[in-house]
Amino acid sequence: MHREFLRTFSQQLVLALLFGLVLACVPVFSVGNEKFADFSAAKKAARLYLSENPRTFYCHCTVIGKRIDPTGCGYIPKHDNARAYRLEWEHVVPAENFGRSFPEWREGHPECVRPRPGGRAFKGRLCARRVSPLFNRMEADLYNLVPEIGELNAARRNYRFGLVPGEPREFGQCDFEVADRTVEPR
Repeated sequence: MHREFLRTFSQQLVLALLFGLVLACVPVFSVGNEKFADFSAAKKAARLYLSENPRTFYCHCTVIGKRIDPTGCGYIPKHDNARAYRLEWEHVVPAENFGRSFPEWREGHPECVRPRPGGRAFKGRLCARRVSPLFNRMEADLYNLVPEIGELNAARRNYRFGLVPGEPREFGQCDFEVADRTVEPR
C-alpha cells in the first residue's frame, strides 16, 4: 500500500509540474522569460536575489559570495570535493525534461559539430544552447532556478521528486534524500 501511495503521489507531482510548464508556455497566461537570453545572464541576475535571501534551497545553508557555509545548517558533505562548498543554480524542473522536446537535443543539428577538422557531431544541452533561442530562454527562466549546494545539485541529477522511504540522511542533518531515481527534499 505504501508503494502504491508513492507511485500515485509521484505521478500526481509529475503531472502538476508538467501542467505548470505547459501554462508557462501559453501566451495567454504568461510570455515566459523574455529578459534573459541565456543561462549565464540569468545566473548573474539571480545573484541579486541572494543578497536579500542568502540561503540554499534544500538545506537553507548560508551563501557567502559563491561559496556555501555549512556550519549553521547541518550539511555534511558526502564527498569532500569542490562542489560540496560551491554555489550552483539548480533547475527545479530539470533542463533535460524540457530539453528533450527540442530536436537539437535529441538528434543534433548541422551547426553542432566540434570545430577541429573531422570534428564529431554532438547533441543534447550544448547543441540546444548553440542553436535554439527558445531553449536558452527556457533554461534561463528565473522561476525555475534556485540556489543550491553543488554536491546536492549533482546528486539530484534529473530525478523526479517523491517520497523516499526511511529518510536515509547522506548529507548530515540536511533533509535531502536520493534513492531509486527519486529525490525527496525537505
